[in-house]
Amino acid sequence: MKHILLACVGTAVIVAAVVSRAAEPPAAENRLTLSLEAEQRAYHVGDPVVVVFTLKNVSERELLIFDGTDLFHSWFHEFEFFDEQGKPISFTGPTDDLHDAALASRRLVPGETLQHKVLLNGWKLAGLGHPYTSIGKEARTFEVQGAYRTFAGFDVKDPLAWKGRVESAPVTITIEP
Repeated sequence: MKHILLACVGTAVIVAAVVSRAAEPPAAENRLTLSLEAEQRAYHVGDPVVVVFTLKNVSERELLIFDGTDLFHSWFHEFEFFDEQGKPISFTGPTDDLHDAALASRRLVPGETLQHKVLLNGWKLAGLGHPYTSIGKEARTFEVQGAYRTFAGFDVKDPLAWKGRVESAPVTITIEP
């Protein structure tokens, strides 16, 4: 199940812990795994809330990976958010557009990793009895799950280009008052 948790409030402290739910593995010949973790163990309200995407080539061949350079998001990664009971939380993504993010590609040999930091403060989650609130502005606990995908219509002729979707295990983030 997909889960994402993030929250901040006043001078609250954010505590993050990885939840041990396994994501489905990709096809054996084209294997790429994704892990997601909080950049810090704890945050204070107003701090940047950053998660680190780590893609790893677990196949037996070189893979070509694509991403953007925008700190909030790229064309290739996405998030889902869930409450403590596993129910999806409605959210809105960052309002900046992707036109300023440059496309980057990198070849990963078997066993090699690629990390990408993502600032989550740009997302707004459905509130606790009120309208959407930016991550890091209120005390709450939730889960966040990342996914990396290359769209089926992404027209790259290089046979090493990885295409598909892979999900991380969820990360639980608690923001305390």
